[in-house]
Amino acid sequence: MRRISSLTSAFVIATGFVATVRAQESPFAYPGMPTTPYGADWQAYYRVTTALPNVTFTLPGTYAGSISVDRSGHTNNSLFFVGFENSEGSLTASENERSNEPWMIWLNGGPGSSSMFGLFAEHGPMLLAYADGESYAGTYIPYITKALTLNRTTPAPVNLAKIVIGDGTIGNYGAFTEYSTLSVLQSYPQLIGFEPSVYEYFVEQYNLCGYNLTLEYPASNPYPRLRDPYVDPGVTSKAESNGEETPPMANSRWRGLDALAMIQDTVELYKIPHEKRSEEISYNGKRFVKRQQTSPGSVLAPIGTIDSYYKCFLMEQLWDYATNYTAPWRRIDFDVYRISDALSPSSVNNPAQYLNDEVVRAAFHAPKKTFRMSFRYPFGNSFNGDPSPEPQTFISEISEHVPIILFSGNDDSLVGHRGTELAIQNMTFGGIRGFTIRPSTPFSDTDGNFAGIIHQERNVTYALFTGAGHMVPTDKPKAAYAFLQEFVLGTNTTGLVVPPSAEATGTRSVSVVGGVHTEYLKGIFTGTEAYTGAYVTQGVYTWGEASWKAWGNYMASRTGADVPVASATGDGFITSGSGGQTNPATTTVAFDCRWIWTFAVPVITACIGGLLL
Repeated sequence: MRRISSLTSAFVIATGFVATVRAQESPFAYPGMPTTPYGADWQAYYRVTTALPNVTFTLPGTYAGSISVDRSGHTNNSLFFVGFENSEGSLTASENERSNEPWMIWLNGGPGSSSMFGLFAEHGPMLLAYADGESYAGTYIPYITKALTLNRTTPAPVNLAKIVIGDGTIGNYGAFTEYSTLSVLQSYPQLIGFEPSVYEYFVEQYNLCGYNLTLEYPASNPYPRLRDPYVDPGVTSKAESNGEETPPMANSRWRGLDALAMIQDTVELYKIPHEKRSEEISYNGKRFVKRQQTSPGSVLAPIGTIDSYYKCFLMEQLWDYATNYTAPWRRIDFDVYRISDALSPSSVNNPAQYLNDEVVRAAFHAPKKTFRMSFRYPFGNSFNGDPSPEPQTFISEISEHVPIILFSGNDDSLVGHRGTELAIQNMTFGGIRGFTIRPSTPFSDTDGNFAGIIHQERNVTYALFTGAGHMVPTDKPKAAYAFLQEFVLGTNTTGLVVPPSAEATGTRSVSVVGGVHTEYLKGIFTGTEAYTGAYVTQGVYTWGEASWKAWGNYMASRTGADVPVASATGDGFITSGSGGQTNPATTTVAFDCRWIWTFAVPVITACIGGLLL
């Protein structure tokens, strides 16, 4: 256990929703647990006073335990939490004290994944030497927000200042995973060994499966719902026609999202040791036959129809291709959450071992249950998935009540950033569908280094982090901390589109604080390194200049339809000059004032969530 300078160094973080083997029926009564209603005596009880194993530094004031929740008739009627003070007494202040200070509660996704993972792998102040991520908070955070803001007949119990969703599952599976396949290839052509024919194959499949949507800024019309391959795979597979079992792709939009379920249900079939890949395996009570591609190298080329085996699971086929053929990913457990992670064996990624220590459990007043990083069936204890409509269907309504911040890691292949950008362009906020200008403005980490790009319009903010995967705070802690300080809790205006100064009709000008940077307009950050080693990074894998040059020449000379990146369509009012950027301070953009701009500056009175703030 080591101390880190993390997102918790200045702010309170409480984490909850611990996944256990069975639902926790009531708080375990440790010695001294009060029997009175919640009050000061409970504060004393929750205070962590026992030394924690392997913690050799002084922790801030820490409180932990289980609190009852109002779920009448439900077996799970309590919630385990851990809270850290940013100063003595900040968690035990009276009702009217410190009421304007922001609070943060971190919620991981899954579904069914423990937020203790965020505590021990992303934010600290205690950090175990492993990491992984969240996804599904992109679904349930909007649902929590909906309950707090829409169609209420009584005042909400909390005043939401903002919601913040990282690498979130806002649309369906086709939107947040498959739609990003070609942008992943543009960032990491190494995954296919820089092979043009393989790239052309994926472009063809991408188009045939209907994922070829071009993002417009602003969007002139709603985007159609993308094919969810779990529901509509596009074709009957050869394996199915031969009576074989194929990877379990049931009608559920979340099946592949949980850190364990995704690996076990889909990717695990592609992680069989190379010498055993032609064998049958039994998994989850069923028989599966792993498809093995027959020859190394460039075995893919356009075929004119949807592939009969992979169907429209394009990202999954890309993972398979890399682990079959391409160094340094060949024959290793591909990290879908961070493409550049090529560790083999991969880092240990389960904090449950620490939480299952009896000393830790007692110190935290934790449930007398076996902690797990994730559990399988959070929706009715069945494998049918979440029946709820995706948040894309109502997130526009939420934007009318609370500012929304979305961020993505460029190296995340499971919940890709193109899916987040599609979700934004399919939202209506401030009377306009999507951003009016493509994100391209750089922002910096705490050391002043390039961290990614950021864009702010009409109370919606989007950030794309370079070099980070699904777990942005783990992969790029300095960038994540600067983002939190400056854009979540702060008022940094970098990337802000400033509206016209007059409301009269006609052409006026808008400005982008920090400028429109043409080198970032496509939203593609090229990944040039992969990290190798056993359990921890011990080396860096790079590719030769000749490979990059040949790939660049090929991409520059292509005549076929490419991945539909944000194009000039709908961007006619951007007046960018030649070269890398237009203006390092602000960029003036011609704007048609038939649109009505509305801006609201929120006063932060409460913040809930690392994913809900």
